[in-house]
Amino acid sequence: MNKLLKKFLGAGILVLVLAITGILVFKNIMSKTGKTENSNKNDTVSVVIPVYKVEKYLDACLNSVENQTYDDLEIICVNDGSPDNSGEILKKHQEKDKRIKIIDQENKGLSGARNAGMEIATGKWLYFVDSDDMIAPYAIEKIVKSAKEYDADMVKFEKINFEDGQQINITEYPYKKSELRLYEIEGKENPFEFFDMREVYVWERLYKRSFLTENNISFKEGVICEDVLFTWKCELYAKKLVKDDNPYYFYRANRKGSIMDSDFKNLERRLESFFTMVNELVEMRPEFDFENIDNQFLYMMLDLFYEPIKYGLEKNPADQKVFAKRAIHILKDEYIDKYDVQPSENHAKKIKDLETIAM
Repeated sequence: MNKLLKKFLGAGILVLVLAITGILVFKNIMSKTGKTENSNKNDTVSVVIPVYKVEKYLDACLNSVENQTYDDLEIICVNDGSPDNSGEILKKHQEKDKRIKIIDQENKGLSGARNAGMEIATGKWLYFVDSDDMIAPYAIEKIVKSAKEYDADMVKFEKINFEDGQQINITEYPYKKSELRLYEIEGKENPFEFFDMREVYVWERLYKRSFLTENNISFKEGVICEDVLFTWKCELYAKKLVKDDNPYYFYRANRKGSIMDSDFKNLERRLESFFTMVNELVEMRPEFDFENIDNQFLYMMLDLFYEPIKYGLEKNPADQKVFAKRAIHILKDEYIDKYDVQPSENHAKKIKDLETIAM
């Protein structure tokens, strides 16, 4: 009987040793692939980085993402047909960090690159970083903590601007404990009463990926200022938003060759993009029924149209007239008349100004 008992005890100890060994081996494998023990809960953040002609800045950007205090990352770098050495820099970083995935594609622009990254993302959260910018070492850890605590659709935070050529040490900006503000949309509340509509940069927010997929939110390709429509859509559909006053993002301003330096300065091209966005807003209108919705939508449309047409084109009256006519058609025929809208006094005045220009 004692011999039999010893055999059972020996077998149990062997099974226990094998189990512990298996767990240790599994943890070791997970750590080498950039996963942590929290991965079973899918706490992964998919970081999407579009890459195009940024060889001068790419190392600093990738280092800031790789060196996060939060390590459960899926780093998706989309080489958008970059003609410089950016592709080789990506491969160099991938060799030392297996969390990096590289997509090589023909040039599709910023929207196309971000969409390509979104399509293969597997994380619970999605975050966008532009490849000439950087993020604070603790950024993702802090914003994920807020997202989990409040089960938020988005977490909004602040940025620090620095000029291209300016030396900046992102480790010199420590995290400061601040009060988080939770905004919950209930019933027919107007969501834009809680948001600053001019803060439309996509990299100022962490997104729950399921929130984006369930509401079919992606980037409109072939336009500039694509952040505007994407962010407005998110704010229209969101039910929970957390705001944090900490600056987690470091934005490189006035970089020569960037979209903001080139395409944005082409007013006509910018207006063509705005017409595309407004047409989409008009098509979306029946989906929503919150308080003061029509004046809200008119505000959004006029925010895109009014100043660029009235002031931006005043030295080119022929083009100004053409764009004013197009704007009036959308504002009046496609929106006001279609949805029987009574514009506010301020909106009516701006529409009248555009009508005068269009005559």
